[in-house]
Amino acid sequence: MSMSTSPTASSCSISNRACGSSLSPLRSFLRVLNWRRDPAREMRLKELEKRSKQLKREIALLDWVHS
Repeated sequence: MSMSTSPTASSCSISNRACGSSLSPLRSFLRVLNWRRDPAREMRLKELEKRSKQLKREIALLDWVHS
């Protein structure tokens, strides 16, 4: 059994809000939840986590030196 896309579904785009209004409320909600990964954001989060760990180590070292 093959599935074909309807002409209205294939002509929808993210910027086309009129297409979204024809969806049921549940499908509209699920469309909102359909997010995509952002590799740049993930990289920034990893860098921030690494920097946070480094700062904790530096603080622990300074506490040891000052004690």
